[in-house]
Amino acid sequence: MELVKSISFTFNNKNCEFRTIQETDVNQHYADGLKQQMKYIENIPSNVSVQTQKKYIKDILSSKNNTISGLFINGKMVGTAGVQQSLSKSFLRNIDINVERLATVGIFIINKEFRGMGIGKIMVWAVTYLFYICTKVEWFGAGMEIENTPSYKSFLSCGYKNVAKNSKYFKVLINIKELKKPKTISDVSIQKI
Repeated sequence: MELVKSISFTFNNKNCEFRTIQETDVNQHYADGLKQQMKYIENIPSNVSVQTQKKYIKDILSSKNNTISGLFINGKMVGTAGVQQSLSKSFLRNIDINVERLATVGIFIINKEFRGMGIGKIMVWAVTYLFYICTKVEWFGAGMEIENTPSYKSFLSCGYKNVAKNSKYFKVLINIKELKKPKTISDVSIQKI
C-alpha cells in the first residue's frame, strides 16, 4: 500500500522526510544494512541484494494491508518502518482489548552509525502518525524481543504501553490519542504526494 501523504520535519537541525519507500530508494547501503541486522528482523531472505529488496518493496506497495516507509535525513535513507494490518488478530491474542482495526509496526535503523541518536522514537512517532493520517486506523501495536531494549524504549517514549510479556517478547499497544511527539522534532508539515 502506498501512503498518499508524507511528513517533513526538523530533527536536531536536520531536514527530515518520512514517506513510503519506492523501488528507486533501494540501494546497496540499504541491502548491506539488512545483511548486517539479521537478529531482530524476521523473514529476511538469505540472498539479500538490491534486486531482491526492490522486488520486496514492489510487492509491499501492491499489497492492500502492508506498507513500508523510510526516514530520510538530509536526503539519505537512515531507517525504515513497516506496517501490517493482516497480522492484527494474531497480535491481539492474549491481550484483553476489543479493537476492530489494529496495525502492527516494526522499525529498522539501516546503519549502526545512526543508532543511539533517538532516530528509533522518531520513526515510531512518524509511522504511527502518518499511517493514522492516511488510513484513520487508531490502534497500533508492536512486538519486540525482550533483549531489544532500544526498540522497546523507542515505543514507550512515544506513548505505547506494555500490554503483554513472555519469556522472549514484549508487546506494546497505543491508541492514536496517546501518541507523543518527540521533543527533538519541530516544524512538522504534511504533504500530499
